[in-house]
Amino acid sequence: MAKWGKCDIKQLKELRKQLYQFEEADKERICTDVAKNIAARLLKMAKKRTPEDTGALLASWDIENKPLTVVRKGNCFEITITNSMSYADYVEFGHRTRERKDGKRTWVEGKKMITVPEEELRKVAPKIIERRIRKELKRVFNGD
Repeated sequence: MAKWGKCDIKQLKELRKQLYQFEEADKERICTDVAKNIAARLLKMAKKRTPEDTGALLASWDIENKPLTVVRKGNCFEITITNSMSYADYVEFGHRTRERKDGKRTWVEGKKMITVPEEELRKVAPKIIERRIRKELKRVFNGD
């Protein structure tokens, strides 16, 4: 029969405790912070793509719940970004012009102010999330 000797498992117990604390207490906070970070990036990118004819459309971008509130729906964390200008959809997706004197109407392409940034962020969001989790894990294990 093999003899195993003595083993001190205090550090393993401490690791288990830290992981449990990280999982339970920090998960909600981390997800909320990441959602806020991504929403802020999306809002900034949308504003950059917004035409500035009068500045009214640009000034109308907003976060629906002020102060910035993250709504949790199951495993999803949501923040709603809005533009209150009545014509924002037409600028976003495109529209026909009014009939001219010659009877013609033309199509104005949409600026995709929020659509394109949303697609771009979907590609980089996993990296944003991974960076944040790594940062939190370092904090937990280094005691920072």
